[in-house]
Amino acid sequence: MDEQEIIRAIKGLTRRVKIKLEHLQIIEDNLGEDKEEFWQKIFANNNNVKLALTEKIYTSEMVRLLTLRTVILPETRSEMLLWLNEGKKQSKDTVKYFESFKEQMNYFLNTNDSNLAKFKNKIRIFEDKKNNNSTIPVSNNQELITQIQTNIVKPKNNNKSYLFFFGVLLYIFIITIESLNIPFKNYVMGIIYSGLGEYNNAIQEYNQGLEINPNYAEIYYQRGNVYFDEENYEKAIEDYSKAIEINPKYSKAYNNRGVAFNNLKEYEKAVEDYKQALVINPQYYDAYKNLKIVQEILDTYNSYYQEGNNYLESGKFQEAIKSYNQALEIISSDPNSYNQRGNAYYYIENYEQAINDYNQAIELDHEYVSAYFNKGNAYSNLENYQQAIESYQQAADLYNQKGQINEYENCLKLIAVAQYRQIEIFNYNKFNKEQW
Repeated sequence: MDEQEIIRAIKGLTRRVKIKLEHLQIIEDNLGEDKEEFWQKIFANNNNVKLALTEKIYTSEMVRLLTLRTVILPETRSEMLLWLNEGKKQSKDTVKYFESFKEQMNYFLNTNDSNLAKFKNKIRIFEDKKNNNSTIPVSNNQELITQIQTNIVKPKNNNKSYLFFFGVLLYIFIITIESLNIPFKNYVMGIIYSGLGEYNNAIQEYNQGLEINPNYAEIYYQRGNVYFDEENYEKAIEDYSKAIEINPKYSKAYNNRGVAFNNLKEYEKAVEDYKQALVINPQYYDAYKNLKIVQEILDTYNSYYQEGNNYLESGKFQEAIKSYNQALEIISSDPNSYNQRGNAYYYIENYEQAINDYNQAIELDHEYVSAYFNKGNAYSNLENYQQAIESYQQAADLYNQKGQINEYENCLKLIAVAQYRQIEIFNYNKFNKEQW
């Protein structure tokens, strides 16, 4: 019994968007009445099981993990159902994660070529008991990323009633003292206006405070929260960044900037900010939860992207295009997916669409040398040699800057070939015109 192989199978079933038969087969091969203690030990030592139950975390990974544990160890059913029903109160997506995972497992269990008799019996027992006393409703699946996003912990400015009353009390205190700290007054008034939903007045107060003291980190932070509430995430990021510049230990500013990056689908930047917030404050639960959620989004994207690469390498170009489409629905700002999808279109001789994708990759990264080179090939196959020459030349310049001499010289050769063919076409057209 290979414990590490089983742990990898559990991770594959709970972390991947699409489960694999090989992972179910590993579980199947290690089921049996004589192995109950082994499985109890496996799940007892799983930190994510403990974390999900104690911290009430309901990400897709956690729901899958607790569901798998209950299927294998039916005695944990009551604990799991109580946990899951609590999750329903926090987010309707909890049930969707559960149903989606169950549907995927049932798909493999009902195929004729699967040999999963013991696992199928476990599912049957689980279903019978669940249907007898569970209150979990059936719901249709929606987009995975929309589900994941609902669990993001938003900036704490959303606790407006607390901030409002706190601000009122502070303001009463302020007006009773003779020597008034004016920026602090603006700070408090901004909180009061924000609590009332009067964002323009709040921003005006914060602006006045910053005119007097441009190094007031808390004002930048609170103004950033107002911009966030207005869904002006770029402005919010600017203010959170300024607060961090003034106070590099401002963990809440890092977390909130991470959420703003997340809403702009700049997930890598969000991850960096959540990690930095946790470096400053290792007990910052909101940052930890947000980090787990965004990592799940990135894992989903990478799964589709790698799936597309595998299809591309095996010559299944239409399937590759579908996988890249799914990846781009999650992250539309990664030039790699556009370049690779362009290659898939190139191989099915849809050169126009390939060029569109190469241009998208270049727009996102002006130094994406492979996209320039690939675009030159596509234009060459369309016999648009002038555009091919321009694309090869842009690639050659970048290769030369990077010191990639072999690639640079190859581009020069292709430019020469394109120029030669361009002259051939010109002479051919000229000859035909004279003959006419």
